[in-house]
Amino acid sequence: MLALDNITKRFTQGKAILDAASCKINNGERVGLVGPNGAGKSTLLSIITKTLEPDSGAIHISKSGRIGYLRQETDFEATDKTTILDYCLKSFTELNELEAQIHQLEEQLQTDSSNHDLLDKLGKLQHQFEESGGYSVRHNLEKCLSGLGFKTSDFNRKFKEFSGGWQMRAELARILVSLPDLLLLDEPTNYLDVEAVEWLHGFLKKFDGTLILISHDRYLLNTLTNHTVVLMHGKLRKFKGNYDDYIEKYEQEVKVLEAAQKNQEKKKEQLERFVERFKAKATKASQARSRQKQLDKMESIEVQDFRMTPSKITLPDPPRCGHELVRLNDASFSYDNERFIYQNLTVSINNGEKLAFSGWNGVGKTTLLRLLCGSLQPTIGNRATGSNVSIGYHSQEYVETMTPDLTVWEVVRQNAGDASDNQVRSILGSFRFIGDDIYKTVEVLSGGEKVRLSFCRMLVNPPNLLILDEPTAHLDIGTRASLEQAIKDFAGAVCLVSHDIDFIKAVAENIIEVTPNKLTRYYGDYDYFRQKKAEHDAVNPVETKSTDKTVETPALSRKEQRRLEAEKRNSINKVLKPLKKEVEKIELKLEELEEEKSSIWEKLTTETNPEEIKSLNQRLSTIEKEQDSLNEIWEQKAEELEELKSSLSE
Repeated sequence: MLALDNITKRFTQGKAILDAASCKINNGERVGLVGPNGAGKSTLLSIITKTLEPDSGAIHISKSGRIGYLRQETDFEATDKTTILDYCLKSFTELNELEAQIHQLEEQLQTDSSNHDLLDKLGKLQHQFEESGGYSVRHNLEKCLSGLGFKTSDFNRKFKEFSGGWQMRAELARILVSLPDLLLLDEPTNYLDVEAVEWLHGFLKKFDGTLILISHDRYLLNTLTNHTVVLMHGKLRKFKGNYDDYIEKYEQEVKVLEAAQKNQEKKKEQLERFVERFKAKATKASQARSRQKQLDKMESIEVQDFRMTPSKITLPDPPRCGHELVRLNDASFSYDNERFIYQNLTVSINNGEKLAFSGWNGVGKTTLLRLLCGSLQPTIGNRATGSNVSIGYHSQEYVETMTPDLTVWEVVRQNAGDASDNQVRSILGSFRFIGDDIYKTVEVLSGGEKVRLSFCRMLVNPPNLLILDEPTAHLDIGTRASLEQAIKDFAGAVCLVSHDIDFIKAVAENIIEVTPNKLTRYYGDYDYFRQKKAEHDAVNPVETKSTDKTVETPALSRKEQRRLEAEKRNSINKVLKPLKKEVEKIELKLEELEEEKSSIWEKLTTETNPEEIKSLNQRLSTIEKEQDSLNEIWEQKAEELEELKSSLSE
């Protein structure tokens, strides 16, 4: 599928970002491409897609393979008339051309209905269009857009009306539905919420092409990939297995190499002592020369580190405070005093709790965090804080609140209050700002460095409540792991919003689901939340609107749990039986239509009567439309059936 042969690329006269890098990716492999920020991962994908030329080396890629490439950032070109659907559909060039030819032939046949050549050509084009997925592409695209968070009402909205993040989602949908042979994804979850990440995960699980995925999300890397390619020091190294497999294998490899290196150094010292001691003695001179030859031929064992192990992050101990840290009482909020995002919500955060908020983008998670931290006040109702509460808030807009020409030291120092210079240096060092790094200005920092600086500024005065909005954005895998451990060890309370599922799984002890005008608290971790949500959705597929306050799921006795589980199974079985019959009935009808279709194709090969040919083609077109309609219903019913079966087996 893909071979990279001694690829070299320099952007300046300095060190090569790719230095004679070589690697082979086979058909069907699912590859996680990892490496530190700035190592050149995005550059490598640009070279593979030939949007960037290497300085030297060769790329060999299957000519028949179609490539789908999602960049981290894209400049979109769309007219004011282009809708989301139009934008996504325009990339299906071959299908669009086929459809145009079919329409043209149909118009010609309206005035020349007995033209045997036109009828024959139309039949072939319709068959080709069907085989290429032409009749299902719009439906598949709508499903993909819905999975990524778009509403049905969004499909015909103007592309330019959407923010850059939603435009990137549309671009992702366009690429996924095209079903390329080689799919290149560069940080596809940057603009997604947890629900969209889960949907993307399910889609990519079923994708049967070759995948190269750049991601800092260990959940995706560990569940979607079977090979890991590490880009570091300008070189590429390929490991069999997912990200965790690579870490384990490389740690073992390093131990073996370090032991071999130690033995080699010991052997060298012995040989060098012998040569030095006996080279001048006539009786030992030949032996000394022999030892010297051994030394000259000995190739040094070098341990080139391909691990990503940043320094440990330590969060300061929080000050003592009361049990309840912050509470919203019957809170309602509106930005314009007309459209309310929340109404009559009550929620409290207690000392030591670690909570994650989950919900679709646009439902108001960031607004909720701002209400909790006090940067917004309820329009109706009130917000109260407990005794001696200090809040640290990390926002998605952290860059906008830092002056570009200030240095790292100045940003933290001006927020340090009574903290000493040594305390400032200590917090900077714990986030890997050491030496001359503290004199860098904000404007020259990378995205990951700016995130770390935001944490330094927030933590230099230790809070007892951390409110974090997408804290892992722009952080590499190693730094995410360090921050994850630091938050787990933090003695204070944490409320966070993140699309990094592994991060949520590791940190959050409870989940609060955010839906329009409603909060539901789950007293369990992320896996518990997903399980309970799946059970609820299976029994209640249509969520009714509610203006209730926070709903809680209290712990139940084992006996009560068994009773509820039995009731749930009985309830699902009542739905399961008729649904099975519906699916089987549709499948039977589809088989009958397929048999009739085959029969028509056989007749078309021998029929010479123009009127009969026209009639057969019309019936063929009717069958195909009926099949499309039934397939849509079948997919919907089959998905419902699988979800119910899944919930029964859990």
